[in-house]
Amino acid sequence: MMKILKRKNKAAVLVVTMIILGLILISALSMSLVSLRERRASIGDAKSQLAFQNAQTGVEMVMYAIINGRAPVDTQVGSISGFSCTTNSGATNAILTKSGDTTFSVELMKYGYDSSNSSTYTDCGYYASKIVSIKSIGVGAGQQRAIEAAVPTAP
Repeated sequence: MMKILKRKNKAAVLVVTMIILGLILISALSMSLVSLRERRASIGDAKSQLAFQNAQTGVEMVMYAIINGRAPVDTQVGSISGFSCTTNSGATNAILTKSGDTTFSVELMKYGYDSSNSSTYTDCGYYASKIVSIKSIGVGAGQQRAIEAAVPTAP
């Protein structure tokens, strides 16, 4: 009789141990899944931040070139030093890109930097002093981010 009780106790201990191990395994898998999702979100955020920083660089470089190009002689958009100006296939806007750099492109706006109230230049012959806002599109690791900024008026 004593041997039967010992066997039943061993079986019960084994069942309880298996249940506890199963719960620990489920908890570990859940934590791993949450960690993996957080890592993926973090990588996506880093790519988006890279694209944003590239767009910001585009704004700063073109803004600097436009402001410096205004004095003492007005400069045409296509003649801004260090940049190439192209029009897209539909000729709806002039796009500035830094020579040899594909991390950003900049559209030059005629009116306001509010997208509903602005239009873009259609060719590269306009004067830089006439630009009132710019839109920079940054590219980084497969992501794109855009920034619009007003160009300060010349003194």
